[in-house]
Amino acid sequence: MTSSDTEDTVGNFVEQKRDAMSRTDVSASEHTRFIEDGEGETENSEAIQERSSWVDGVNERNMEEGGSRVRVVPAQGKCVRCAQRCEKMFSICLTSYHPLPPAPTWSDRCMFAVRCPPHGRVAQTLTLVMMAVLGWAALWAITKDDALPGGNLFALTVLLVLCVIGGRLIQRIKLPPLLGMLIVGILLRNVPGIMVGSWIDPVWASSIRLVALTVILIRAGLGLDPVQLRRLSWTVLLLAFLPCVVEASTLAVVIHFLLDFPWLWGFMLGFVLAAVSPAVVVPSMLWLQEVGLGVDQGIPTLVIASGSVDDVIAITGFAVCLGITFTTGNLVFTIFRGPLELLMGVAGGTLAGIFLWYFPSTDQEAVEAMMSDLWGVAQPFLFGLIGAEVDVLKIQPQTIGLGVAAIVIGSLVRMVASGVAVSGAGFTWKERLFVAIAWLPKATVQAAIGSTALDTARELTPQDTTNEKLGIQLLTIAVLVILITAPLGSALISLTARHLLRKSMREDLDRDSAIEMNNIGECAQEDDIELQAHPAEGQEQVSVQGKCDHNESV
Repeated sequence: MTSSDTEDTVGNFVEQKRDAMSRTDVSASEHTRFIEDGEGETENSEAIQERSSWVDGVNERNMEEGGSRVRVVPAQGKCVRCAQRCEKMFSICLTSYHPLPPAPTWSDRCMFAVRCPPHGRVAQTLTLVMMAVLGWAALWAITKDDALPGGNLFALTVLLVLCVIGGRLIQRIKLPPLLGMLIVGILLRNVPGIMVGSWIDPVWASSIRLVALTVILIRAGLGLDPVQLRRLSWTVLLLAFLPCVVEASTLAVVIHFLLDFPWLWGFMLGFVLAAVSPAVVVPSMLWLQEVGLGVDQGIPTLVIASGSVDDVIAITGFAVCLGITFTTGNLVFTIFRGPLELLMGVAGGTLAGIFLWYFPSTDQEAVEAMMSDLWGVAQPFLFGLIGAEVDVLKIQPQTIGLGVAAIVIGSLVRMVASGVAVSGAGFTWKERLFVAIAWLPKATVQAAIGSTALDTARELTPQDTTNEKLGIQLLTIAVLVILITAPLGSALISLTARHLLRKSMREDLDRDSAIEMNNIGECAQEDDIELQAHPAEGQEQVSVQGKCDHNESV
């Protein structure tokens, strides 16, 4: 059969089909009947469906040379049937076919969690994993070997991802996420065969910790209550000064007699251990403000403000003792260097605060939201890197027992001094006990300056093995205080806060006010609906009320 004959055959077939459709339309219009309520119903539905399939489909011509056969198949129908088959095949994996029952069991929840599309915690976990993989791929494309195993950026990426996962897991048992992040950092540094923490560049680690600490201190400043801060200003100074100095002096005496430290080294270690950790305390106090515990008494503001001053005093005392021990210049300048740096920091912070009154934004809530997002990234880095600084191999067994005893004695003395410092603030005994517990965690300053004495001894007195031995013992006890007080203090804060602190009355008043405004809005809406339903009566009531008001005014 020639091609011209084939084209004639196809043309005749199309014309016959169009004639059939036109006859189908006429037949459908003649046989359409109407029911009494005015709704129409078509009897010839098959003809209408055939016409719709013909018009919407795409004509597929399949001509074979061996025979004059023409096949016209609607392409859209094939796609729909294929999609239906695929959906039926994979229906066991779809949540639309297997919704969660009203009273699901544990197995029902597990099966529902893994069905598609991803949802809930599974979707969040997959999103985090994909973000981590894509971020690592971008780093590898830019830095090549540094993003591969053994490189600095690879170690930081692994640290960030695993610390986020560890924080999420530890939250499942109602403990602060920083505890899981700290444990992950310690494991990455000390588990044989992994040792990812040892791949991190110390300069990068120090810089990232400094940035993260800056973020949390800015959040702490934004979370301060000016009214409570003015009311408790004297208590803030007393709480910052008294426990730090008392604990440092006690530890100096205990270390001198237990470990045979010289007095300067004893005070140096005392000031290292006396510094409270803002990275542990501040997030816990911000959580107290969110849940409204102790806010009316100003306890979160008191602890946050005192923590910063406490660290300054401890670092200043350590720097003075370190300078006297290894002094090579003017001793007077070394002694007064710490207070001068404190005054310069206060002046610089004041000027920066005045500048930030006007720039970049006067909306404090927007700034707080931005800093909260930054803290979501900075927190895993901070506590993961603090944990990665802990080298278990450097902990001397003969120092562990006496070091733990010294830490326990210093912590008990610090709790007593903290209770005395806030005794005049009008707190109950439960609130004073909570402040003493909140003053226990140590991590940030110890990780930052714990190895400073050892590094200085090796640099300035390389031939003196006594100073090096003392520096190793100081670092060992600093590691111990991190391992003991950081998780213990953080857990005690979260577990005892609801039992020792009073609920904020302002939160209850705000909630009652919101409920009252909601009720007023509902009543006004009901009145509007009633007026719309009876407009004449509403106008009469308004006019009568207006007359009454006029008569009363007269």
